[in-house]
Amino acid sequence: MEYLPKLFARKFEPHSNYVALKIIGFLLIVMALTAITKDFMPLLSSFIFHSGFAAGLVLVIGFQSVQQYRPKNKFQTSNPLLLCILASSLFESLVSVWSKVSSFIFLVAFHVFLVFAVFSLFFPFLGLVHGR
Repeated sequence: MEYLPKLFARKFEPHSNYVALKIIGFLLIVMALTAITKDFMPLLSSFIFHSGFAAGLVLVIGFQSVQQYRPKNKFQTSNPLLLCILASSLFESLVSVWSKVSSFIFLVAFHVFLVFAVFSLFFPFLGLVHGR
């Protein structure tokens, strides 16, 4: 179940700088192309919009995979009270449980977004089949 997220993390790792700007730029290009082609080729506009939306979802889950599988920093503090809490076995067990829960939530969200991306690629074809 972790094969695809780890594959996405490896593929998107070299491009993980300025992620928000890249996604926003890509979506702006898709919006501009959709607006340009809307008047004279509505079918092409629909294909551009839905494929751009699917690619945007893939970009989001790819960059989120990079964040999920990036090595995490250990908790560091100079406060003696926090140091006692961070060194306790209860805190370690809570961190262990939370890491499993957050990993499960990430995997579910990853696969749901991937399914939405695949479905959004087929939306224009559904419009053709059902004859808008």
